[in-house]
Amino acid sequence: MSFNLAVILSESAHAAPDKPVAVFDGGQLTYGQLDQASDRLAANLAAARIGAGERIALQLPNIPQFLISYFGILKAGAVVVPLNVLLRAPEIAYHLEDSGALILITWEGVLAEAAKGAEAAGIGAIFAVGHAAGAAGAMPFEQLLDGTAPPLPMVMRQPADTAVIVYTSGTTGQPKGAELTHIQLYMNADIPGRLFDVRPDDVVVTVLPLFHVFGLSSILDVCVRFACTMSLVPRFTPAAVLAAVQRDRATIFEGVPTMFAD
Repeated sequence: MSFNLAVILSESAHAAPDKPVAVFDGGQLTYGQLDQASDRLAANLAAARIGAGERIALQLPNIPQFLISYFGILKAGAVVVPLNVLLRAPEIAYHLEDSGALILITWEGVLAEAAKGAEAAGIGAIFAVGHAAGAAGAMPFEQLLDGTAPPLPMVMRQPADTAVIVYTSGTTGQPKGAELTHIQLYMNADIPGRLFDVRPDDVVVTVLPLFHVFGLSSILDVCVRFACTMSLVPRFTPAAVLAAVQRDRATIFEGVPTMFAD
């Protein structure tokens, strides 16, 4: 049996291509647009000879490029290694070396530290989102989205193959990479979504970091599996969350205790 977690996007995009998968301050991204953009990213990875099972680090906040990168990497058959945007250069280098990542996709807000970490880890391929792309030897993220590479059919994997490596916090030692499989992440989206009756007309406040497993699995994957909409909030403040709830008419909010205390 072959499988790829990214089928949750393809299915939702086929059913509702014009429906927003994400809304944010300044715009929206539809399921069809996300499906097409992630296809282009996967094709460009394949053109760069990134093969099945190879690791790509993703250090982005809750912005549309995270979604495009996540599903593009999966469609290429590669493994996503999400990294905390607050990591410093030595920590970035450790995560890159330990995971065996070949490419780092980051953003201008952390580019200086990311570039130092990538250099220490011996990674020369850095793509950055934002106006600072091109600095510190980084290539613009948009380069991964050009349409020159030949189309790539979704690379199928085995259900038990690793899809994502999420690192522990390292509070009692060095961070350790937890390998999550395609079928684990699919079931972690499908079962809770059914239990909590997530519906396509739901709008979910997405302020939990998508580079953590709570946000990645319980929000991103669940939303895409059930074709609902994420209201992206890049950084938590009570004011930002309340503004998003009002602006986007949110129906679901998931958070950690400190968020509710605030």
